[in-house]
Formats: sequence, structure tokens, C-alpha cells
Amino acid sequence: MIIANLLGIFLFLMLLWKKLKDDYHYEKIFNFSFIILGVLLLFSLIAVNLLPSYIFWMQFAGVGVGFGLAMYLQKIKFYESFNALVISILPWFSLSYLNRAIINSNLNDFIIFWLGLFLVFTFFFIESYYRKLIWYKSGRVGFSGLLVSGIFFALQLFFLGSLVEKLISTAIAFGFFLLLYRLSKSKE
Repeated sequence: MIIANLLGIFLFLMLLWKKLKDDYHYEKIFNFSFIILGVLLLFSLIAVNLLPSYIFWMQFAGVGVGFGLAMYLQKIKFYESFNALVISILPWFSLSYLNRAIINSNLNDFIIFWLGLFLVFTFFFIESYYRKLIWYKSGRVGFSGLLVSGIFFALQLFFLGSLVEKLISTAIAFGFFLLLYRLSKSKE
């Protein structure tokens, strides 16, 4: 678990820096990433000790709260930073599911690992071709991250157990697709 998390954190920091380095100073990028990591760690500790059955949702909330706080404190634009966040968190997420699949011999976790990797490659594929789409005229940054996030939460419906979790995942996927639609209609 330690090796998977260290590799995941390294990939998170490297990919986040790689996506944001052209627009922001390195100090701002690493402050941004360490705020997200700190809040994620706090929420993970709370989940492990108090709500172990909701660890995924607590970690998702930790990433969301950390992202919002870091974006506000570091004055970083939403769509650019969200795009970078998605591609930097997906490999870590996939590695954690591979680790869980190996430890628990769980086929479900192994399938989620492969779906996470598929979404990483999907992100890079979409990132290289989205400006050529006729129906996406704005060509703005953020398309890949929002689309992959929406697909991720739509796919979560097949792996979540309770109805409440499925409803939450559906609402989040719908929110990402709504933001994608809003981005496509944006004039800026």
C-alpha cells in the first residue's frame, strides 16, 4: 500500500505540474497540489477511523474541498486546474484499486483498475483531438477533464452497492456533463 501511494503521489505531483507549468509559477502549482493532498489526507483519516464503508466518498469530498480551497487561495482558474486535477488523480486512483485487488483478490477492484487506466488513455486521446470536434466550437480547456469525470461517475453506477451511492454518482455525473455543456456554449 505504501509503494502504491508513494507512486500515486509522485504521479499526481508530476502530472499536475506538467499540465499547469505553462500557465502558472511552479511555487503556485506545488502549493496548489499540497493543499489538495493535505485536505485529502485529513478526509481519508476521518473516513478510515469513522466511516470506513464510505472511504471513496470521503476521499472524493476531500479532493473536492481541497481543490476548491487551493483554487481560491492560489487564484488558479477552474477549468485549467480541474483538467489537470483529473489527469493527475486518475493514475493514483487506479493504482490504489490495483493494490486493493491484489490484497483482497477482488475482481471488482481489478476491473475498476482497468477502467481507471482506460480513462487515463481516453483523457489523453480526447485532449489531443477535442478542438477538431465540430459540435464543440469553443475549443476551451477543460473539455477532457469534464468528459472523463462524467464518464467515470457514470461507470461507477455499475460498481456501487447502495441506491444512495448510485443516486449521488448519477447526480455528480450529470453535474459534470452540465458543466461540459456550459463550457461548450462559453464565448470566452
